[in-house]
Amino acid sequence: MKIEEIMMELIGNYNNDCDDFELLTSLAPENCYYIDRFPLIVKSFEKYEQVELYYKKVINDNALIESFRIEELKFVNVIKKLWLYSDLIVQSNLLEESYGTINSILEGSSEYITNLKKNMENSGDDAITIENVNHLDLLVKLAVREIVFSKLLFVDLKILIIAYGLCFQVYIHDLNKLQFLNKIISTEGLYLRPFMSN
Repeated sequence: MKIEEIMMELIGNYNNDCDDFELLTSLAPENCYYIDRFPLIVKSFEKYEQVELYYKKVINDNALIESFRIEELKFVNVIKKLWLYSDLIVQSNLLEESYGTINSILEGSSEYITNLKKNMENSGDDAITIENVNHLDLLVKLAVREIVFSKLLFVDLKILIIAYGLCFQVYIHDLNKLQFLNKIISTEGLYLRPFMSN
């Protein structure tokens, strides 16, 4: 089943005609959050730019790349922990990226790239169920590094995470799962920031 079909069951008005998170925030803003490195929005763009980490900006700086990898691991661990408790369907633009580009970003992952791309090609669309933690690790790292855009639907938890960069967009259908989600995120040193706080 595609992510759009499951989201239609959860939210009757859901369609894929516009930006997913924009649509979700217009339909159910109280169910929308961010997984972020910062607990609140940083009002000063000048200050924010000085501390924000972008993979392409830090790749040639040994000190900054280490800081980036520490932050990246936090996001990877959050997603892995959620994956332990729920079936996960991922929709991604991975097929649009070449093996060479991905392998140069994540050296030593060519076997997983090949398997993951093959699974997506065999599925007939760009959405697959993730059963292998190495595939999950690869997709999250590529999303954090802004190489691949991925939507992660944790089916049993009814949580959709749109992963790209070091701030993930989150829709949580059942707000009873909010405390559980917040506990996982906070134990990794990240913050669950409400959309409504903007």
